[in-house]
Formats: sequence, structure tokens, C-alpha cells
Amino acid sequence: MGAIETVTARIGGENGSALRMTSSDGRRIPTARSRRGSVAFAASRFAMVPMMAVAGCATPGGPALPIPADNRPPIARCEAVRDIDWRRFDPWASRWGPEASTAGPERAGIIARQSELLAGIGRGETPHRPSPQALIVIRAYVPPAGHHAAVEYYGMTWREPDGQWWVWSQWINRLEPPPPPPPPPRPGEPEPEPAPTTWDARFPPVSGPVSGEVAARLEAAWSDPCRVWEPDRAPWTIPLLRRDPATRSRLRECPRGGAPILGDIVEAGQPPRLISYPCNMAFSTDKLLTSTAFARPAGSPPDQPTSLSEPGSDVAVEPL
Repeated sequence: MGAIETVTARIGGENGSALRMTSSDGRRIPTARSRRGSVAFAASRFAMVPMMAVAGCATPGGPALPIPADNRPPIARCEAVRDIDWRRFDPWASRWGPEASTAGPERAGIIARQSELLAGIGRGETPHRPSPQALIVIRAYVPPAGHHAAVEYYGMTWREPDGQWWVWSQWINRLEPPPPPPPPPRPGEPEPEPAPTTWDARFPPVSGPVSGEVAARLEAAWSDPCRVWEPDRAPWTIPLLRRDPATRSRLRECPRGGAPILGDIVEAGQPPRLISYPCNMAFSTDKLLTSTAFARPAGSPPDQPTSLSEPGSDVAVEPL
């Protein structure tokens, strides 16, 4: 994942572990706290906010799906999006408020850096790959910070026409020290194999079918007809049509200690969608990405103990 190392670096300070990004001319881009389970990801004050499917903010723009527009369910039946005030919804607004909305010239650079973060997912020698007939391919990345301040999660899931969901997964602990060199051989013995030194050799990707639980979660999110209304990009604060009963506010803000997620989705016959959310969203699109980022092949033990809540819920997902 050399591309990751060229655009991100772990940083400390009062915000804890996070990521730093710089512009092409070397300027540091301001950072921000972020997403899932005490995970802080500061790629930029606007990073982890994905592309919108349509221009403008007055009406909701959903992803390109193989569902005709006249077959969309009424938005009033879609709980995750029905209360959003699309007239005030600015997909490029930062957590600092609408007045800090990212200027047009900066957006292409942010999108390019986000694409670079995803570029290495799926590479390497693994026995399972999406076939050309795969109905959907999802890639996702969750950065290192918080409880897993050293671990980066890279995942790819896909669904074949026979209904089987598969996963490619790589978890990289950037702070784990390299293994010591092997002891010298005894007289007459061959030289031992050298200790692995590259990230891929130390943390090789794995692949295989997902468990029944993960498959059910992916299938439900993929099949949700309300997904046609969900934006590819969401700001830190989402304006609402009515006051939230819990907070009495007409703004839905990301909670402190959350973490972002970045990904892309390719569905049969559709252009790729670059997606990023700054914190847990109730969207089925979020559930697709979260399930993908933390999925492992069925029957394979995780690389470390984890405590993962239901992806896409309001409860933090906390790899320990």
C-alpha cells in the first residue's frame, strides 16, 4: 500500500492518532476528528466526504442503480433520508459549517487523493477475485486511529450471480515492529528464510467466502430499494426538515469519537461511485462499506480481538 504512505502519516496531539495529508505544493491540509468507534481520521477538513451523484443541493441525488426512476420507493418511506432537508443539504460542507464549504478547484484534488487511498485494494496474490460477471464490487478503507491507532483496514467484497458473497481483506498494523532476523544456521544446515520485511509479506491479504452473517448483512443493504435516494457524500452536519426528537435540533451532527469511511462501489453496467461519510450513517450504503471494511473470510480467525457493533448503526464500531 505504498500509495497510502505517500499521502498519509500518523500524527498525535490532543486529537489522538489520525492522518495528515498535504497538497501537491507541500502545504498541510487542516485536520479534523472523525468516525467509527473512537477512530480519528484527519485526511483534511473536507476529506472523507464523497462525490455527489448530481449537481446542486436542492433535491436528493441517489446513486446510479439498475432500478428505473419510476420504480423508486417514495422518499417518505425511506427512514434514513426522509427527514433530510435537501434544500439546505451541501455535500461539500465541512464540519466547520456551510461557510467552509470546499471550493470547486479543491474538490478534484480531494477526490484524487481519496481514489489513491483505494487504489491498492484487491491487489496481491490471493486465490479469489471478482469475476467479470460480478453484480457488485465494493471496496472500503477505514484509517488507523483511536482504539486501533496503528491498524488500517482494507476490504473488498463482491457478489457473484450465484448469490455468493466473497471478501478480500487486509489489516495492516503500521506500529507492529518487524520480526527479528532468524538465528544463524548450525553447521551443515541451509540458510534460513529471511524474515518478511514488506507490509504485504508481514500482513498478507486473505480472501474467501464471507460468513452467513456477513452475507446476510451485505445482501440486505444491497437489496434495499431506498438506496437509490442515498447520497454518495454527506457533510459533518446534515440539515433536517423537522427537529430531531432526541436532540430537539434541526441539525444531525456526527458524534465525537466517530470515524469516517471511504470506499467505492461498482455495480453491473454502472459507473463507479466514490463514497465517503464522516461518521456512521443510517444509510444502507454505509452498511455495505462498513461490512466490507471489517469482513474476513468465513472460518478465518481475525488478526486481533475485535468488538464490532452492527455496522451502520449509531453505536460505535470499536476494534480494540
